[in-house]
Amino acid sequence: MEVVLVDVVLVDVVDVEEVGDAEVVDADRSPPGEPSGSLQAAANSAGTRSRRRTRTLDFTRPCSRYGLAGTGTRGRPRVDPDGEGERMSGNRVALIANAGGYVGPPLARLLAADRHDLVLGRPGEGLVDECAAHGVTVLGVHDLPPEHDPGHAAALVAATMGRFGRIDAASTFTGRILGGWFLDGATTEQLDTLTKGIINAPFEFLHAVAPIMVNQGQGQILILTSATAARPTPRAPLYSALRAGADHLVRNVAAEVAAHGVQVNAIGTNYMDFPQYWAAVGGETPERRAALEKQIPLGRMGKLDELAHLCKVFLDGRVGFATGQTIQFDGGWSV
Repeated sequence: MEVVLVDVVLVDVVDVEEVGDAEVVDADRSPPGEPSGSLQAAANSAGTRSRRRTRTLDFTRPCSRYGLAGTGTRGRPRVDPDGEGERMSGNRVALIANAGGYVGPPLARLLAADRHDLVLGRPGEGLVDECAAHGVTVLGVHDLPPEHDPGHAAALVAATMGRFGRIDAASTFTGRILGGWFLDGATTEQLDTLTKGIINAPFEFLHAVAPIMVNQGQGQILILTSATAARPTPRAPLYSALRAGADHLVRNVAAEVAAHGVQVNAIGTNYMDFPQYWAAVGGETPERRAALEKQIPLGRMGKLDELAHLCKVFLDGRVGFATGQTIQFDGGWSV
């Protein structure tokens, strides 16, 4: 079964009856029997006959509008046990904030195969269908603001709680590589840009997800950072320093929520074999790639599929006695 969130519109499947045309009821924008075209197309592509209700997410309003209670000074949601979130199956519920690339797609596939219902941020074409083929419920959330914007995590949390009423596991990866020597032109503009992706983004994600799990009394959070946090890194001083700050944020939050049964861990990566990494380090030629691989004790680049398997260990509920840890996934580079 596929459920697609189009333009940050929350779509709740109330009852799936049989394969055929879908009945869509848009309570906010369309009268019964006159669904919006994009939602009707999404429903038809799912191949189900369903009653649906849709709600446009408005982040200027309190989270209680979406079945969440307690806004605090920053609009942070808490679980409302009497809210309208629905627990539709006995599966674990996993939120992957970045499903459009990097480790997101292989991690989504692994969790779906392991009977996790999923909420996927910006999933790539076909990923929702592929995961749903395992017989789990999958929501895709599109047109999100940037990861450092509070609305990004708020949209994902609202979608997850509105559909499932809980979050068992949540993962995000953030930041961009911006190199250069410190004494050779490092600027406050570069620092601000890196801070948004490396510090602000995980801060917003943790601030949105951790209170939900604390009120549940359980949950697993995984933040993907960088192995450059573990040692001084030539040509990346700002990046390395901020990544160290993100790792320490993970440890501090882990210490704060451990008594509530919530685990928070990080995985620091380096030397990963994917196009964006090669572009960032100038690995366009075989000679340059070979030179980079010589810097890795294991003598090769890391693969996204094997990273996904490691991530799953911290998200699938089977390992409940590790928290506040940063595991380096870098072929031995940080040793």
